[in-house]
Parts: sequence; C-alpha cells; structure tokens
Amino acid sequence: MRVALFVGSLSVAVMFWERKIQVPADALAKTLIQECVETPIPATRELFPPNADAPGYPTISQQLRLYQFASVLLAVLDAERGDPAFTSLREGLERHHFPPTFAQGAHQLEELKSAMADLVALIQPNGKPQPMSWAHNWLKRIGVEESNPATLGMLALRWPSHYAAVAKSLKKCKPV
Repeated sequence: MRVALFVGSLSVAVMFWERKIQVPADALAKTLIQECVETPIPATRELFPPNADAPGYPTISQQLRLYQFASVLLAVLDAERGDPAFTSLREGLERHHFPPTFAQGAHQLEELKSAMADLVALIQPNGKPQPMSWAHNWLKRIGVEESNPATLGMLALRWPSHYAAVAKSLKKCKPV
C-alpha cells in the first residue's frame, strides 16, 4: 500500500511539472519578439567585421533580425499545427511585426516568406544538407563575400539551434 501511495504521489508530481504554463498570447508574442528577434543571437554579428555591410544591400544586422523572426514564426506555425491555441500567438506576432495595412507591409511579407523558405531548406533539407553553401548564399544575397569554412559553418549552425530553442520553449507554454 505504501508503495502505491508513493507511486501515486510521484505521478501527481510528474503531472504537475509536465503541465504547460498558461501565458496570454499577446504577452508571449511580445516576449518572443523582444527575446528571440530583437535580441541578437549571441556571437553571430561578431562573426563579421563591422565594415562588412555592402552598400545597397540590407545590413547583416537587418538580415539577422529578419531570419530570427522567420525562425520564431516557423516554430509557432509548427506548434499551431499541433495545438490551435497557438493561432492567437501567431496572430499576435504578426500584429506586432507588420505595419497595420497590407499595402504598407507587402514587401516585408515577401521578404519574410523568402526567409522562411530559406530556413526550411536549411533546417529540413531535401536530400543531403549543404550548410556551407546555404551560409555562403545567405551572405552573398546581402553583398558579403565570405569563404572561410569556419565562419560559414558557425553561421549555418546558428539557425537550427535558434529554431530548436524557440520550439522547445513553446512546448512548455499554452497561449490563452
């Protein structure tokens, strides 16, 4: 009998710790933007010299923020497929990220769609992964020529890690 009570108590404790934290969707959206988009991924911009930005192209920092938002949105979309409660979170993210009208945000939306497709190609590649080529092409699109394999590898590895960290955090939350 004593063992059964212990096992019962243990299962109650496990259920308590496995319970998802209920968070208002708008507060979670703001936090994700602040912590996972506006806060740079540590030691990523520092991979490049301060003068590496090419004239006439988005800056490396702008491109990093775009891809950080794309990574967050991909993780939220994945969570939304499993739990419709994440729809309100996705809508909150979109509301905080985009201008109020479609006309004002159309170009931004196209950039985001392209970034999301690009990240999917890196995170879930069809066939053999090509992280070095991916990173080289990512930099080339913003006018930066980089061939150092260490730099390219570190840049490519940042994105799956960022996505996984956001996805793991979302598994502990229930937007309300």
